Amino acid sequence: MHTEIKLRHAPEVIQWCFACHDVKNRDKLHLIDGELIDFTDSYRLCGQCHGTNYRDWKAAIHGKRVGYFSGGKRTYFLCVNCHSPHDPKFRPLKPEPPPFRREDQRNG
Repeated sequence: MHTEIKLRHAPEVIQWCFACHDVKNRDKLHLIDGELIDFTDSYRLCGQCHGTNYRDWKAAIHGKRVGYFSGGKRTYFLCVNCHSPHDPKFRPLKPEPPPFRREDQRNG
């Protein structure tokens, strides 16, 4: 099952699916203490090993939020919205071109 998934998430520590997924209930993840959590709470699982990122995520320094900071509706994106849980390292990104300035046009 899932032969297309390559597990490249801390391979020296995590060596099989059930390090995070629950053996009996595949619709749940489990924390180190055995507590079962929903996939929508996966940030708690990530935070067990990635404490600094988790702290920064809660403070809106790491990750992405949309909406209002003071009042109004907010959306917090989960770790898996940006990182593959099975291979979380970002691929190299092609840089965008530099911003265009009017003075560049006059001097060119």
